[in-house]
Amino acid sequence: VPSNLQKMFHYNTKFAMVLTIFIFMFCLRCSTSAKSNKNNCERSCGEHSLQYPFGFSSDCEVKLNCSKENKAEIGELEVQSVTSDGIFVSLPVQCNRSVSFIDPLFRDNFAPTWNNTFLVQSCKPKLDGCVIPTSSFAGGRKDVEGCEDLSCFTQLQKSKSNGSREDDVLTHSDWERVGCRFLFSALAFDRSKVKELSLQFQMVELGWWLQGNCSCSNNASCTEVNHGGGKLGFRCRCDEGFVGDGFKDGDGCRRG
Repeated sequence: VPSNLQKMFHYNTKFAMVLTIFIFMFCLRCSTSAKSNKNNCERSCGEHSLQYPFGFSSDCEVKLNCSKENKAEIGELEVQSVTSDGIFVSLPVQCNRSVSFIDPLFRDNFAPTWNNTFLVQSCKPKLDGCVIPTSSFAGGRKDVEGCEDLSCFTQLQKSKSNGSREDDVLTHSDWERVGCRFLFSALAFDRSKVKELSLQFQMVELGWWLQGNCSCSNNASCTEVNHGGGKLGFRCRCDEGFVGDGFKDGDGCRRG
């Protein structure tokens, strides 16, 4: 009997060792795969070079498109700039363009902010926003001088759209509830270059985030982003005197 117990003990010990090695190798592979995904992210598109978490391939945390002309794009819209707070994309004026044209701007990691003013047409019910002459945006273009019934969708409609929620960005449901048929253009406020607000015509500002709780590096601050229905994401920014992407999983922050 003791011999049988010894055999069983030897077998169980050997099995435990094999299982431990298997688990170690599996975890090592997972860790290597995660690191590989970060390193495999293509962060360049022609002259455009972005830092974590942005890039142009499927391995990137926040994916943009790189066109054949080496332009950074989201859907059919060209990306003009990427900042620590937002993504700015151009939205040229156009009459009778379906509001669904900007559907690609609503994604898991970015969406239009409430800071935008959308110029829309054929709205029911009539919006309480501004009515701006198309000549202010047409720039002499004859093909848009006949646009009529222009209204503005702004933060004035925020409380009517989402109730008491304090979302930082529009959800696609908010946009569908606008009740307009056409999207003419938009105005955005760029706060990244100067202390005073800079009004950007024919531009849309997107708020961006990573999913989950704050995971910033040392010498960085975290901004939580409410992106619909109580869902939280986050952004990181290096403190004053430091440069970098600010993320623990990115390159962090270093003294500038």
